[in-house]
Amino acid sequence: NWPTLVVHGDFHAANVRWRGGEITGIFDFEYADLNYRLYDVATAIASLAFNWDGAEAGRLQIELAQAFLDGYRCGPGRAGPLPILLEEELAALPRYLDLAHLLTLEWTLMPGTRRRLGTASADRYARHARMALSWLGRNDASAISQ
Repeated sequence: NWPTLVVHGDFHAANVRWRGGEITGIFDFEYADLNYRLYDVATAIASLAFNWDGAEAGRLQIELAQAFLDGYRCGPGRAGPLPILLEEELAALPRYLDLAHLLTLEWTLMPGTRRRLGTASADRYARHARMALSWLGRNDASAISQ
């Protein structure tokens, strides 16, 4: 019974244009599809709220994830509020974070990705996804949905 809508399908920082602290554009809609909105929420959190480097590599920054969810609940400025995520959606968020990282791993293995990014960059994305999956396997990520 979750709401479905047209989702971006690849919603992360590199596909958002900012100017003066305001979003001025969202682009790269090649993966847009009718799906659960939790798909885009998890993709954004996977991209923005997991540490990429250092001793904390792969660790979910729960405060950043919660801040994203709070912003999502408030909606994007003039467009008005977005529907609040259902409790069932929030409960499933940790598994959707797994999915987002697994899809990133799949993406890094595609020959086109490796050609566009280069081997070193593709390997960096793959390492990040593996570290995040490892962290998710050892920790309870449900704290972000509380």
